[in-house]
Amino acid sequence: MQTIGFDELASVLLGSGLPGVGSEAFAIPQTVGFFVDPELVVKEELDNIRAEIILISARGAAGKTRTATELAVKTQAPLWRLERDSAVGGAALPLNLNTYLGSVNALRDIADRPVSPTLLIDSLDEARARVSPRSWDEFLGSVATAAQNGLRVVLFGRDRTLEEAWLKLADARLSIAWLEVSHFPSVSQRDYIDGRVLERRPDALNGAYYVSAREALITALAGSVDNASVETFVGYAPVLDAVAAVLLEDQNHFKLQQEFSSKVGTSRHIEVLREILHGLLVREQTKLAPLATELGLDPLLLYSPDEQIDWLWHDLAGAPEPALDHIVEPDLRHEYRQRFRTFLDDHPFRSEGQWASAVFEAYAAAERIDRGLAPNSLLDVGNRSGLLFDFVAAANPAGIVVDEWQFAALHGSILAGESIGSAATVTASQSEDIGLEGRMEVTRPSGPLSLDFALLPATSDEVVLLGPLESLTLITPAGIRIPPIESGKVIGPDLYLRCQSLHIEGPEARFARTSSNVNDDGTDVRIEVVGTSTMLPAIISVAPSEGTFELAAPAGVTLAYPWNAYQTPLETEESVDPRSRAIRFLSKLQSLARSHGHSDGRATFFMKLQGRQPIKTSQLRDVLTFLRAHGVVRAEGELVFLTAEADQHRFSGKAVPGQRTIEQEWDYWGPIVRGIEDLLAGE
Repeated sequence: MQTIGFDELASVLLGSGLPGVGSEAFAIPQTVGFFVDPELVVKEELDNIRAEIILISARGAAGKTRTATELAVKTQAPLWRLERDSAVGGAALPLNLNTYLGSVNALRDIADRPVSPTLLIDSLDEARARVSPRSWDEFLGSVATAAQNGLRVVLFGRDRTLEEAWLKLADARLSIAWLEVSHFPSVSQRDYIDGRVLERRPDALNGAYYVSAREALITALAGSVDNASVETFVGYAPVLDAVAAVLLEDQNHFKLQQEFSSKVGTSRHIEVLREILHGLLVREQTKLAPLATELGLDPLLLYSPDEQIDWLWHDLAGAPEPALDHIVEPDLRHEYRQRFRTFLDDHPFRSEGQWASAVFEAYAAAERIDRGLAPNSLLDVGNRSGLLFDFVAAANPAGIVVDEWQFAALHGSILAGESIGSAATVTASQSEDIGLEGRMEVTRPSGPLSLDFALLPATSDEVVLLGPLESLTLITPAGIRIPPIESGKVIGPDLYLRCQSLHIEGPEARFARTSSNVNDDGTDVRIEVVGTSTMLPAIISVAPSEGTFELAAPAGVTLAYPWNAYQTPLETEESVDPRSRAIRFLSKLQSLARSHGHSDGRATFFMKLQGRQPIKTSQLRDVLTFLRAHGVVRAEGELVFLTAEADQHRFSGKAVPGQRTIEQEWDYWGPIVRGIEDLLAGE
């Protein structure tokens, strides 16, 4: 994993500042608070930080906007905050530059400068979510034009948004670098924690046991992951926020040091973090013990961790107040409400009317995921960071029952937590009882997490997909309904749906723009409709990349324009040559096995493979056992890896120019195919 220091990037951009007359949305920002340099990881081997375009991505809550602000301050380059600008389109960039520089044609003036100036643009995700596909495409076109005129542009956003930008800007033949705000390295972790503590209590670091308590907390977290994952987990900003909060709230640092010294290596990483956060709530409860005694109430019942979380959701998101049933007398209940407010207003989980960090918000949502949180609030939490899924998965080892909103929030959280070295999938199919059953799986740099779930749709005749439409395999005998594709939502990549009917609401459909990789034989998006009912938008405003989408329908069903261009016949079990299933299975195994997230070869999740290939589930494990015996695959938990030998004999299942066919690799695959056919013949 190639890394670049923040200072190294800043030094390259020094001297490229662009002074001007700023506005709320477009200006050189003022220094706000302390800043600790994060580690920047190179993506896609795009490491030329002197490039015309620099893309900077980050997983949710990793500090992307704070990094953009600090980089602008250090380089004295303007930062364009798209979330504060109502006009984002083809004309927005030149108009903003003209106003900022007091010029009639700022781009022409920039082209005449001896040194290329720099412009930083943040909040691409927010802008993409609210503008039309045409306006978004024109905006990216204006960025390309500005870069061609000598303006170096640094773009900040999530992976999916920046991937679209990458494709558009690469087509304009611009040089591109791509970095990810990854984590804080070991020394910076201490600086970050100390800075957070000093913001609230300037004298806190002077205590005799402060450093030993801080080290005990860090060591407890680090001891819950393998050595290769320590920095990416412990160095994640929200995790460090939790450590700082403990050091602030419990001033008995000697006791903290003793408490956490005993936790090294005893639990998984996310479980240790949950313990730390629960401990914060318990410490807050003890602060009200004198009040409980004065009121004649049980200190163990008053201001419990559950009650604190309920009050926080009430204050910060408008959820109902806690019932306070344990306080029977109305007068006591009234007095308690009056006197506990000071403690709640100063709660470590909040800061000036909002959550103090994504880690507190996600933990509070995970603790209430089955207790009626407002659907939109829950979905917003999931889309902000991967911590919601991580906390829910850790707290529910036996699985969880979810509705469509909870399913969407957890799916969104999985994707929000994706970074270099991670991979994820969500699979669901009809259960033997009611609803669907499935599994969400993710490999984080800090280790694998999974969650078994039962999805209970609101009605029995359709499944409503309210969340992301990527990294998803869903098979149902009912219909599938997709609400209007808006707010930046797109179809794909890595989507497989099989359903009775399909209804995509709204006036248009948008597909993820991805680079079509000829080494992958499988389409990124495949939807199979086994019935005859389809209701589809009249417009595809963002078309899929060539060869990445198939919509399969039964014979005799004709789809309307523009969907007919992607229609393919729906195969039935009777129409498939049983002897060809072995070859089709091997082709699908190769296309699903990706190196992303796996440092030791290509792999796919078992559940994902189960849902997308032609062999029945009852035979699949026997086939994989056969392949393991012959050195084609190996298993690691729920991941199925291609061996290095099998990968050397990789073939294309389609007639792709330049790619080897199975016939050319028959000496290796022939005996494997015949062995699989013999297994299937026993069905």
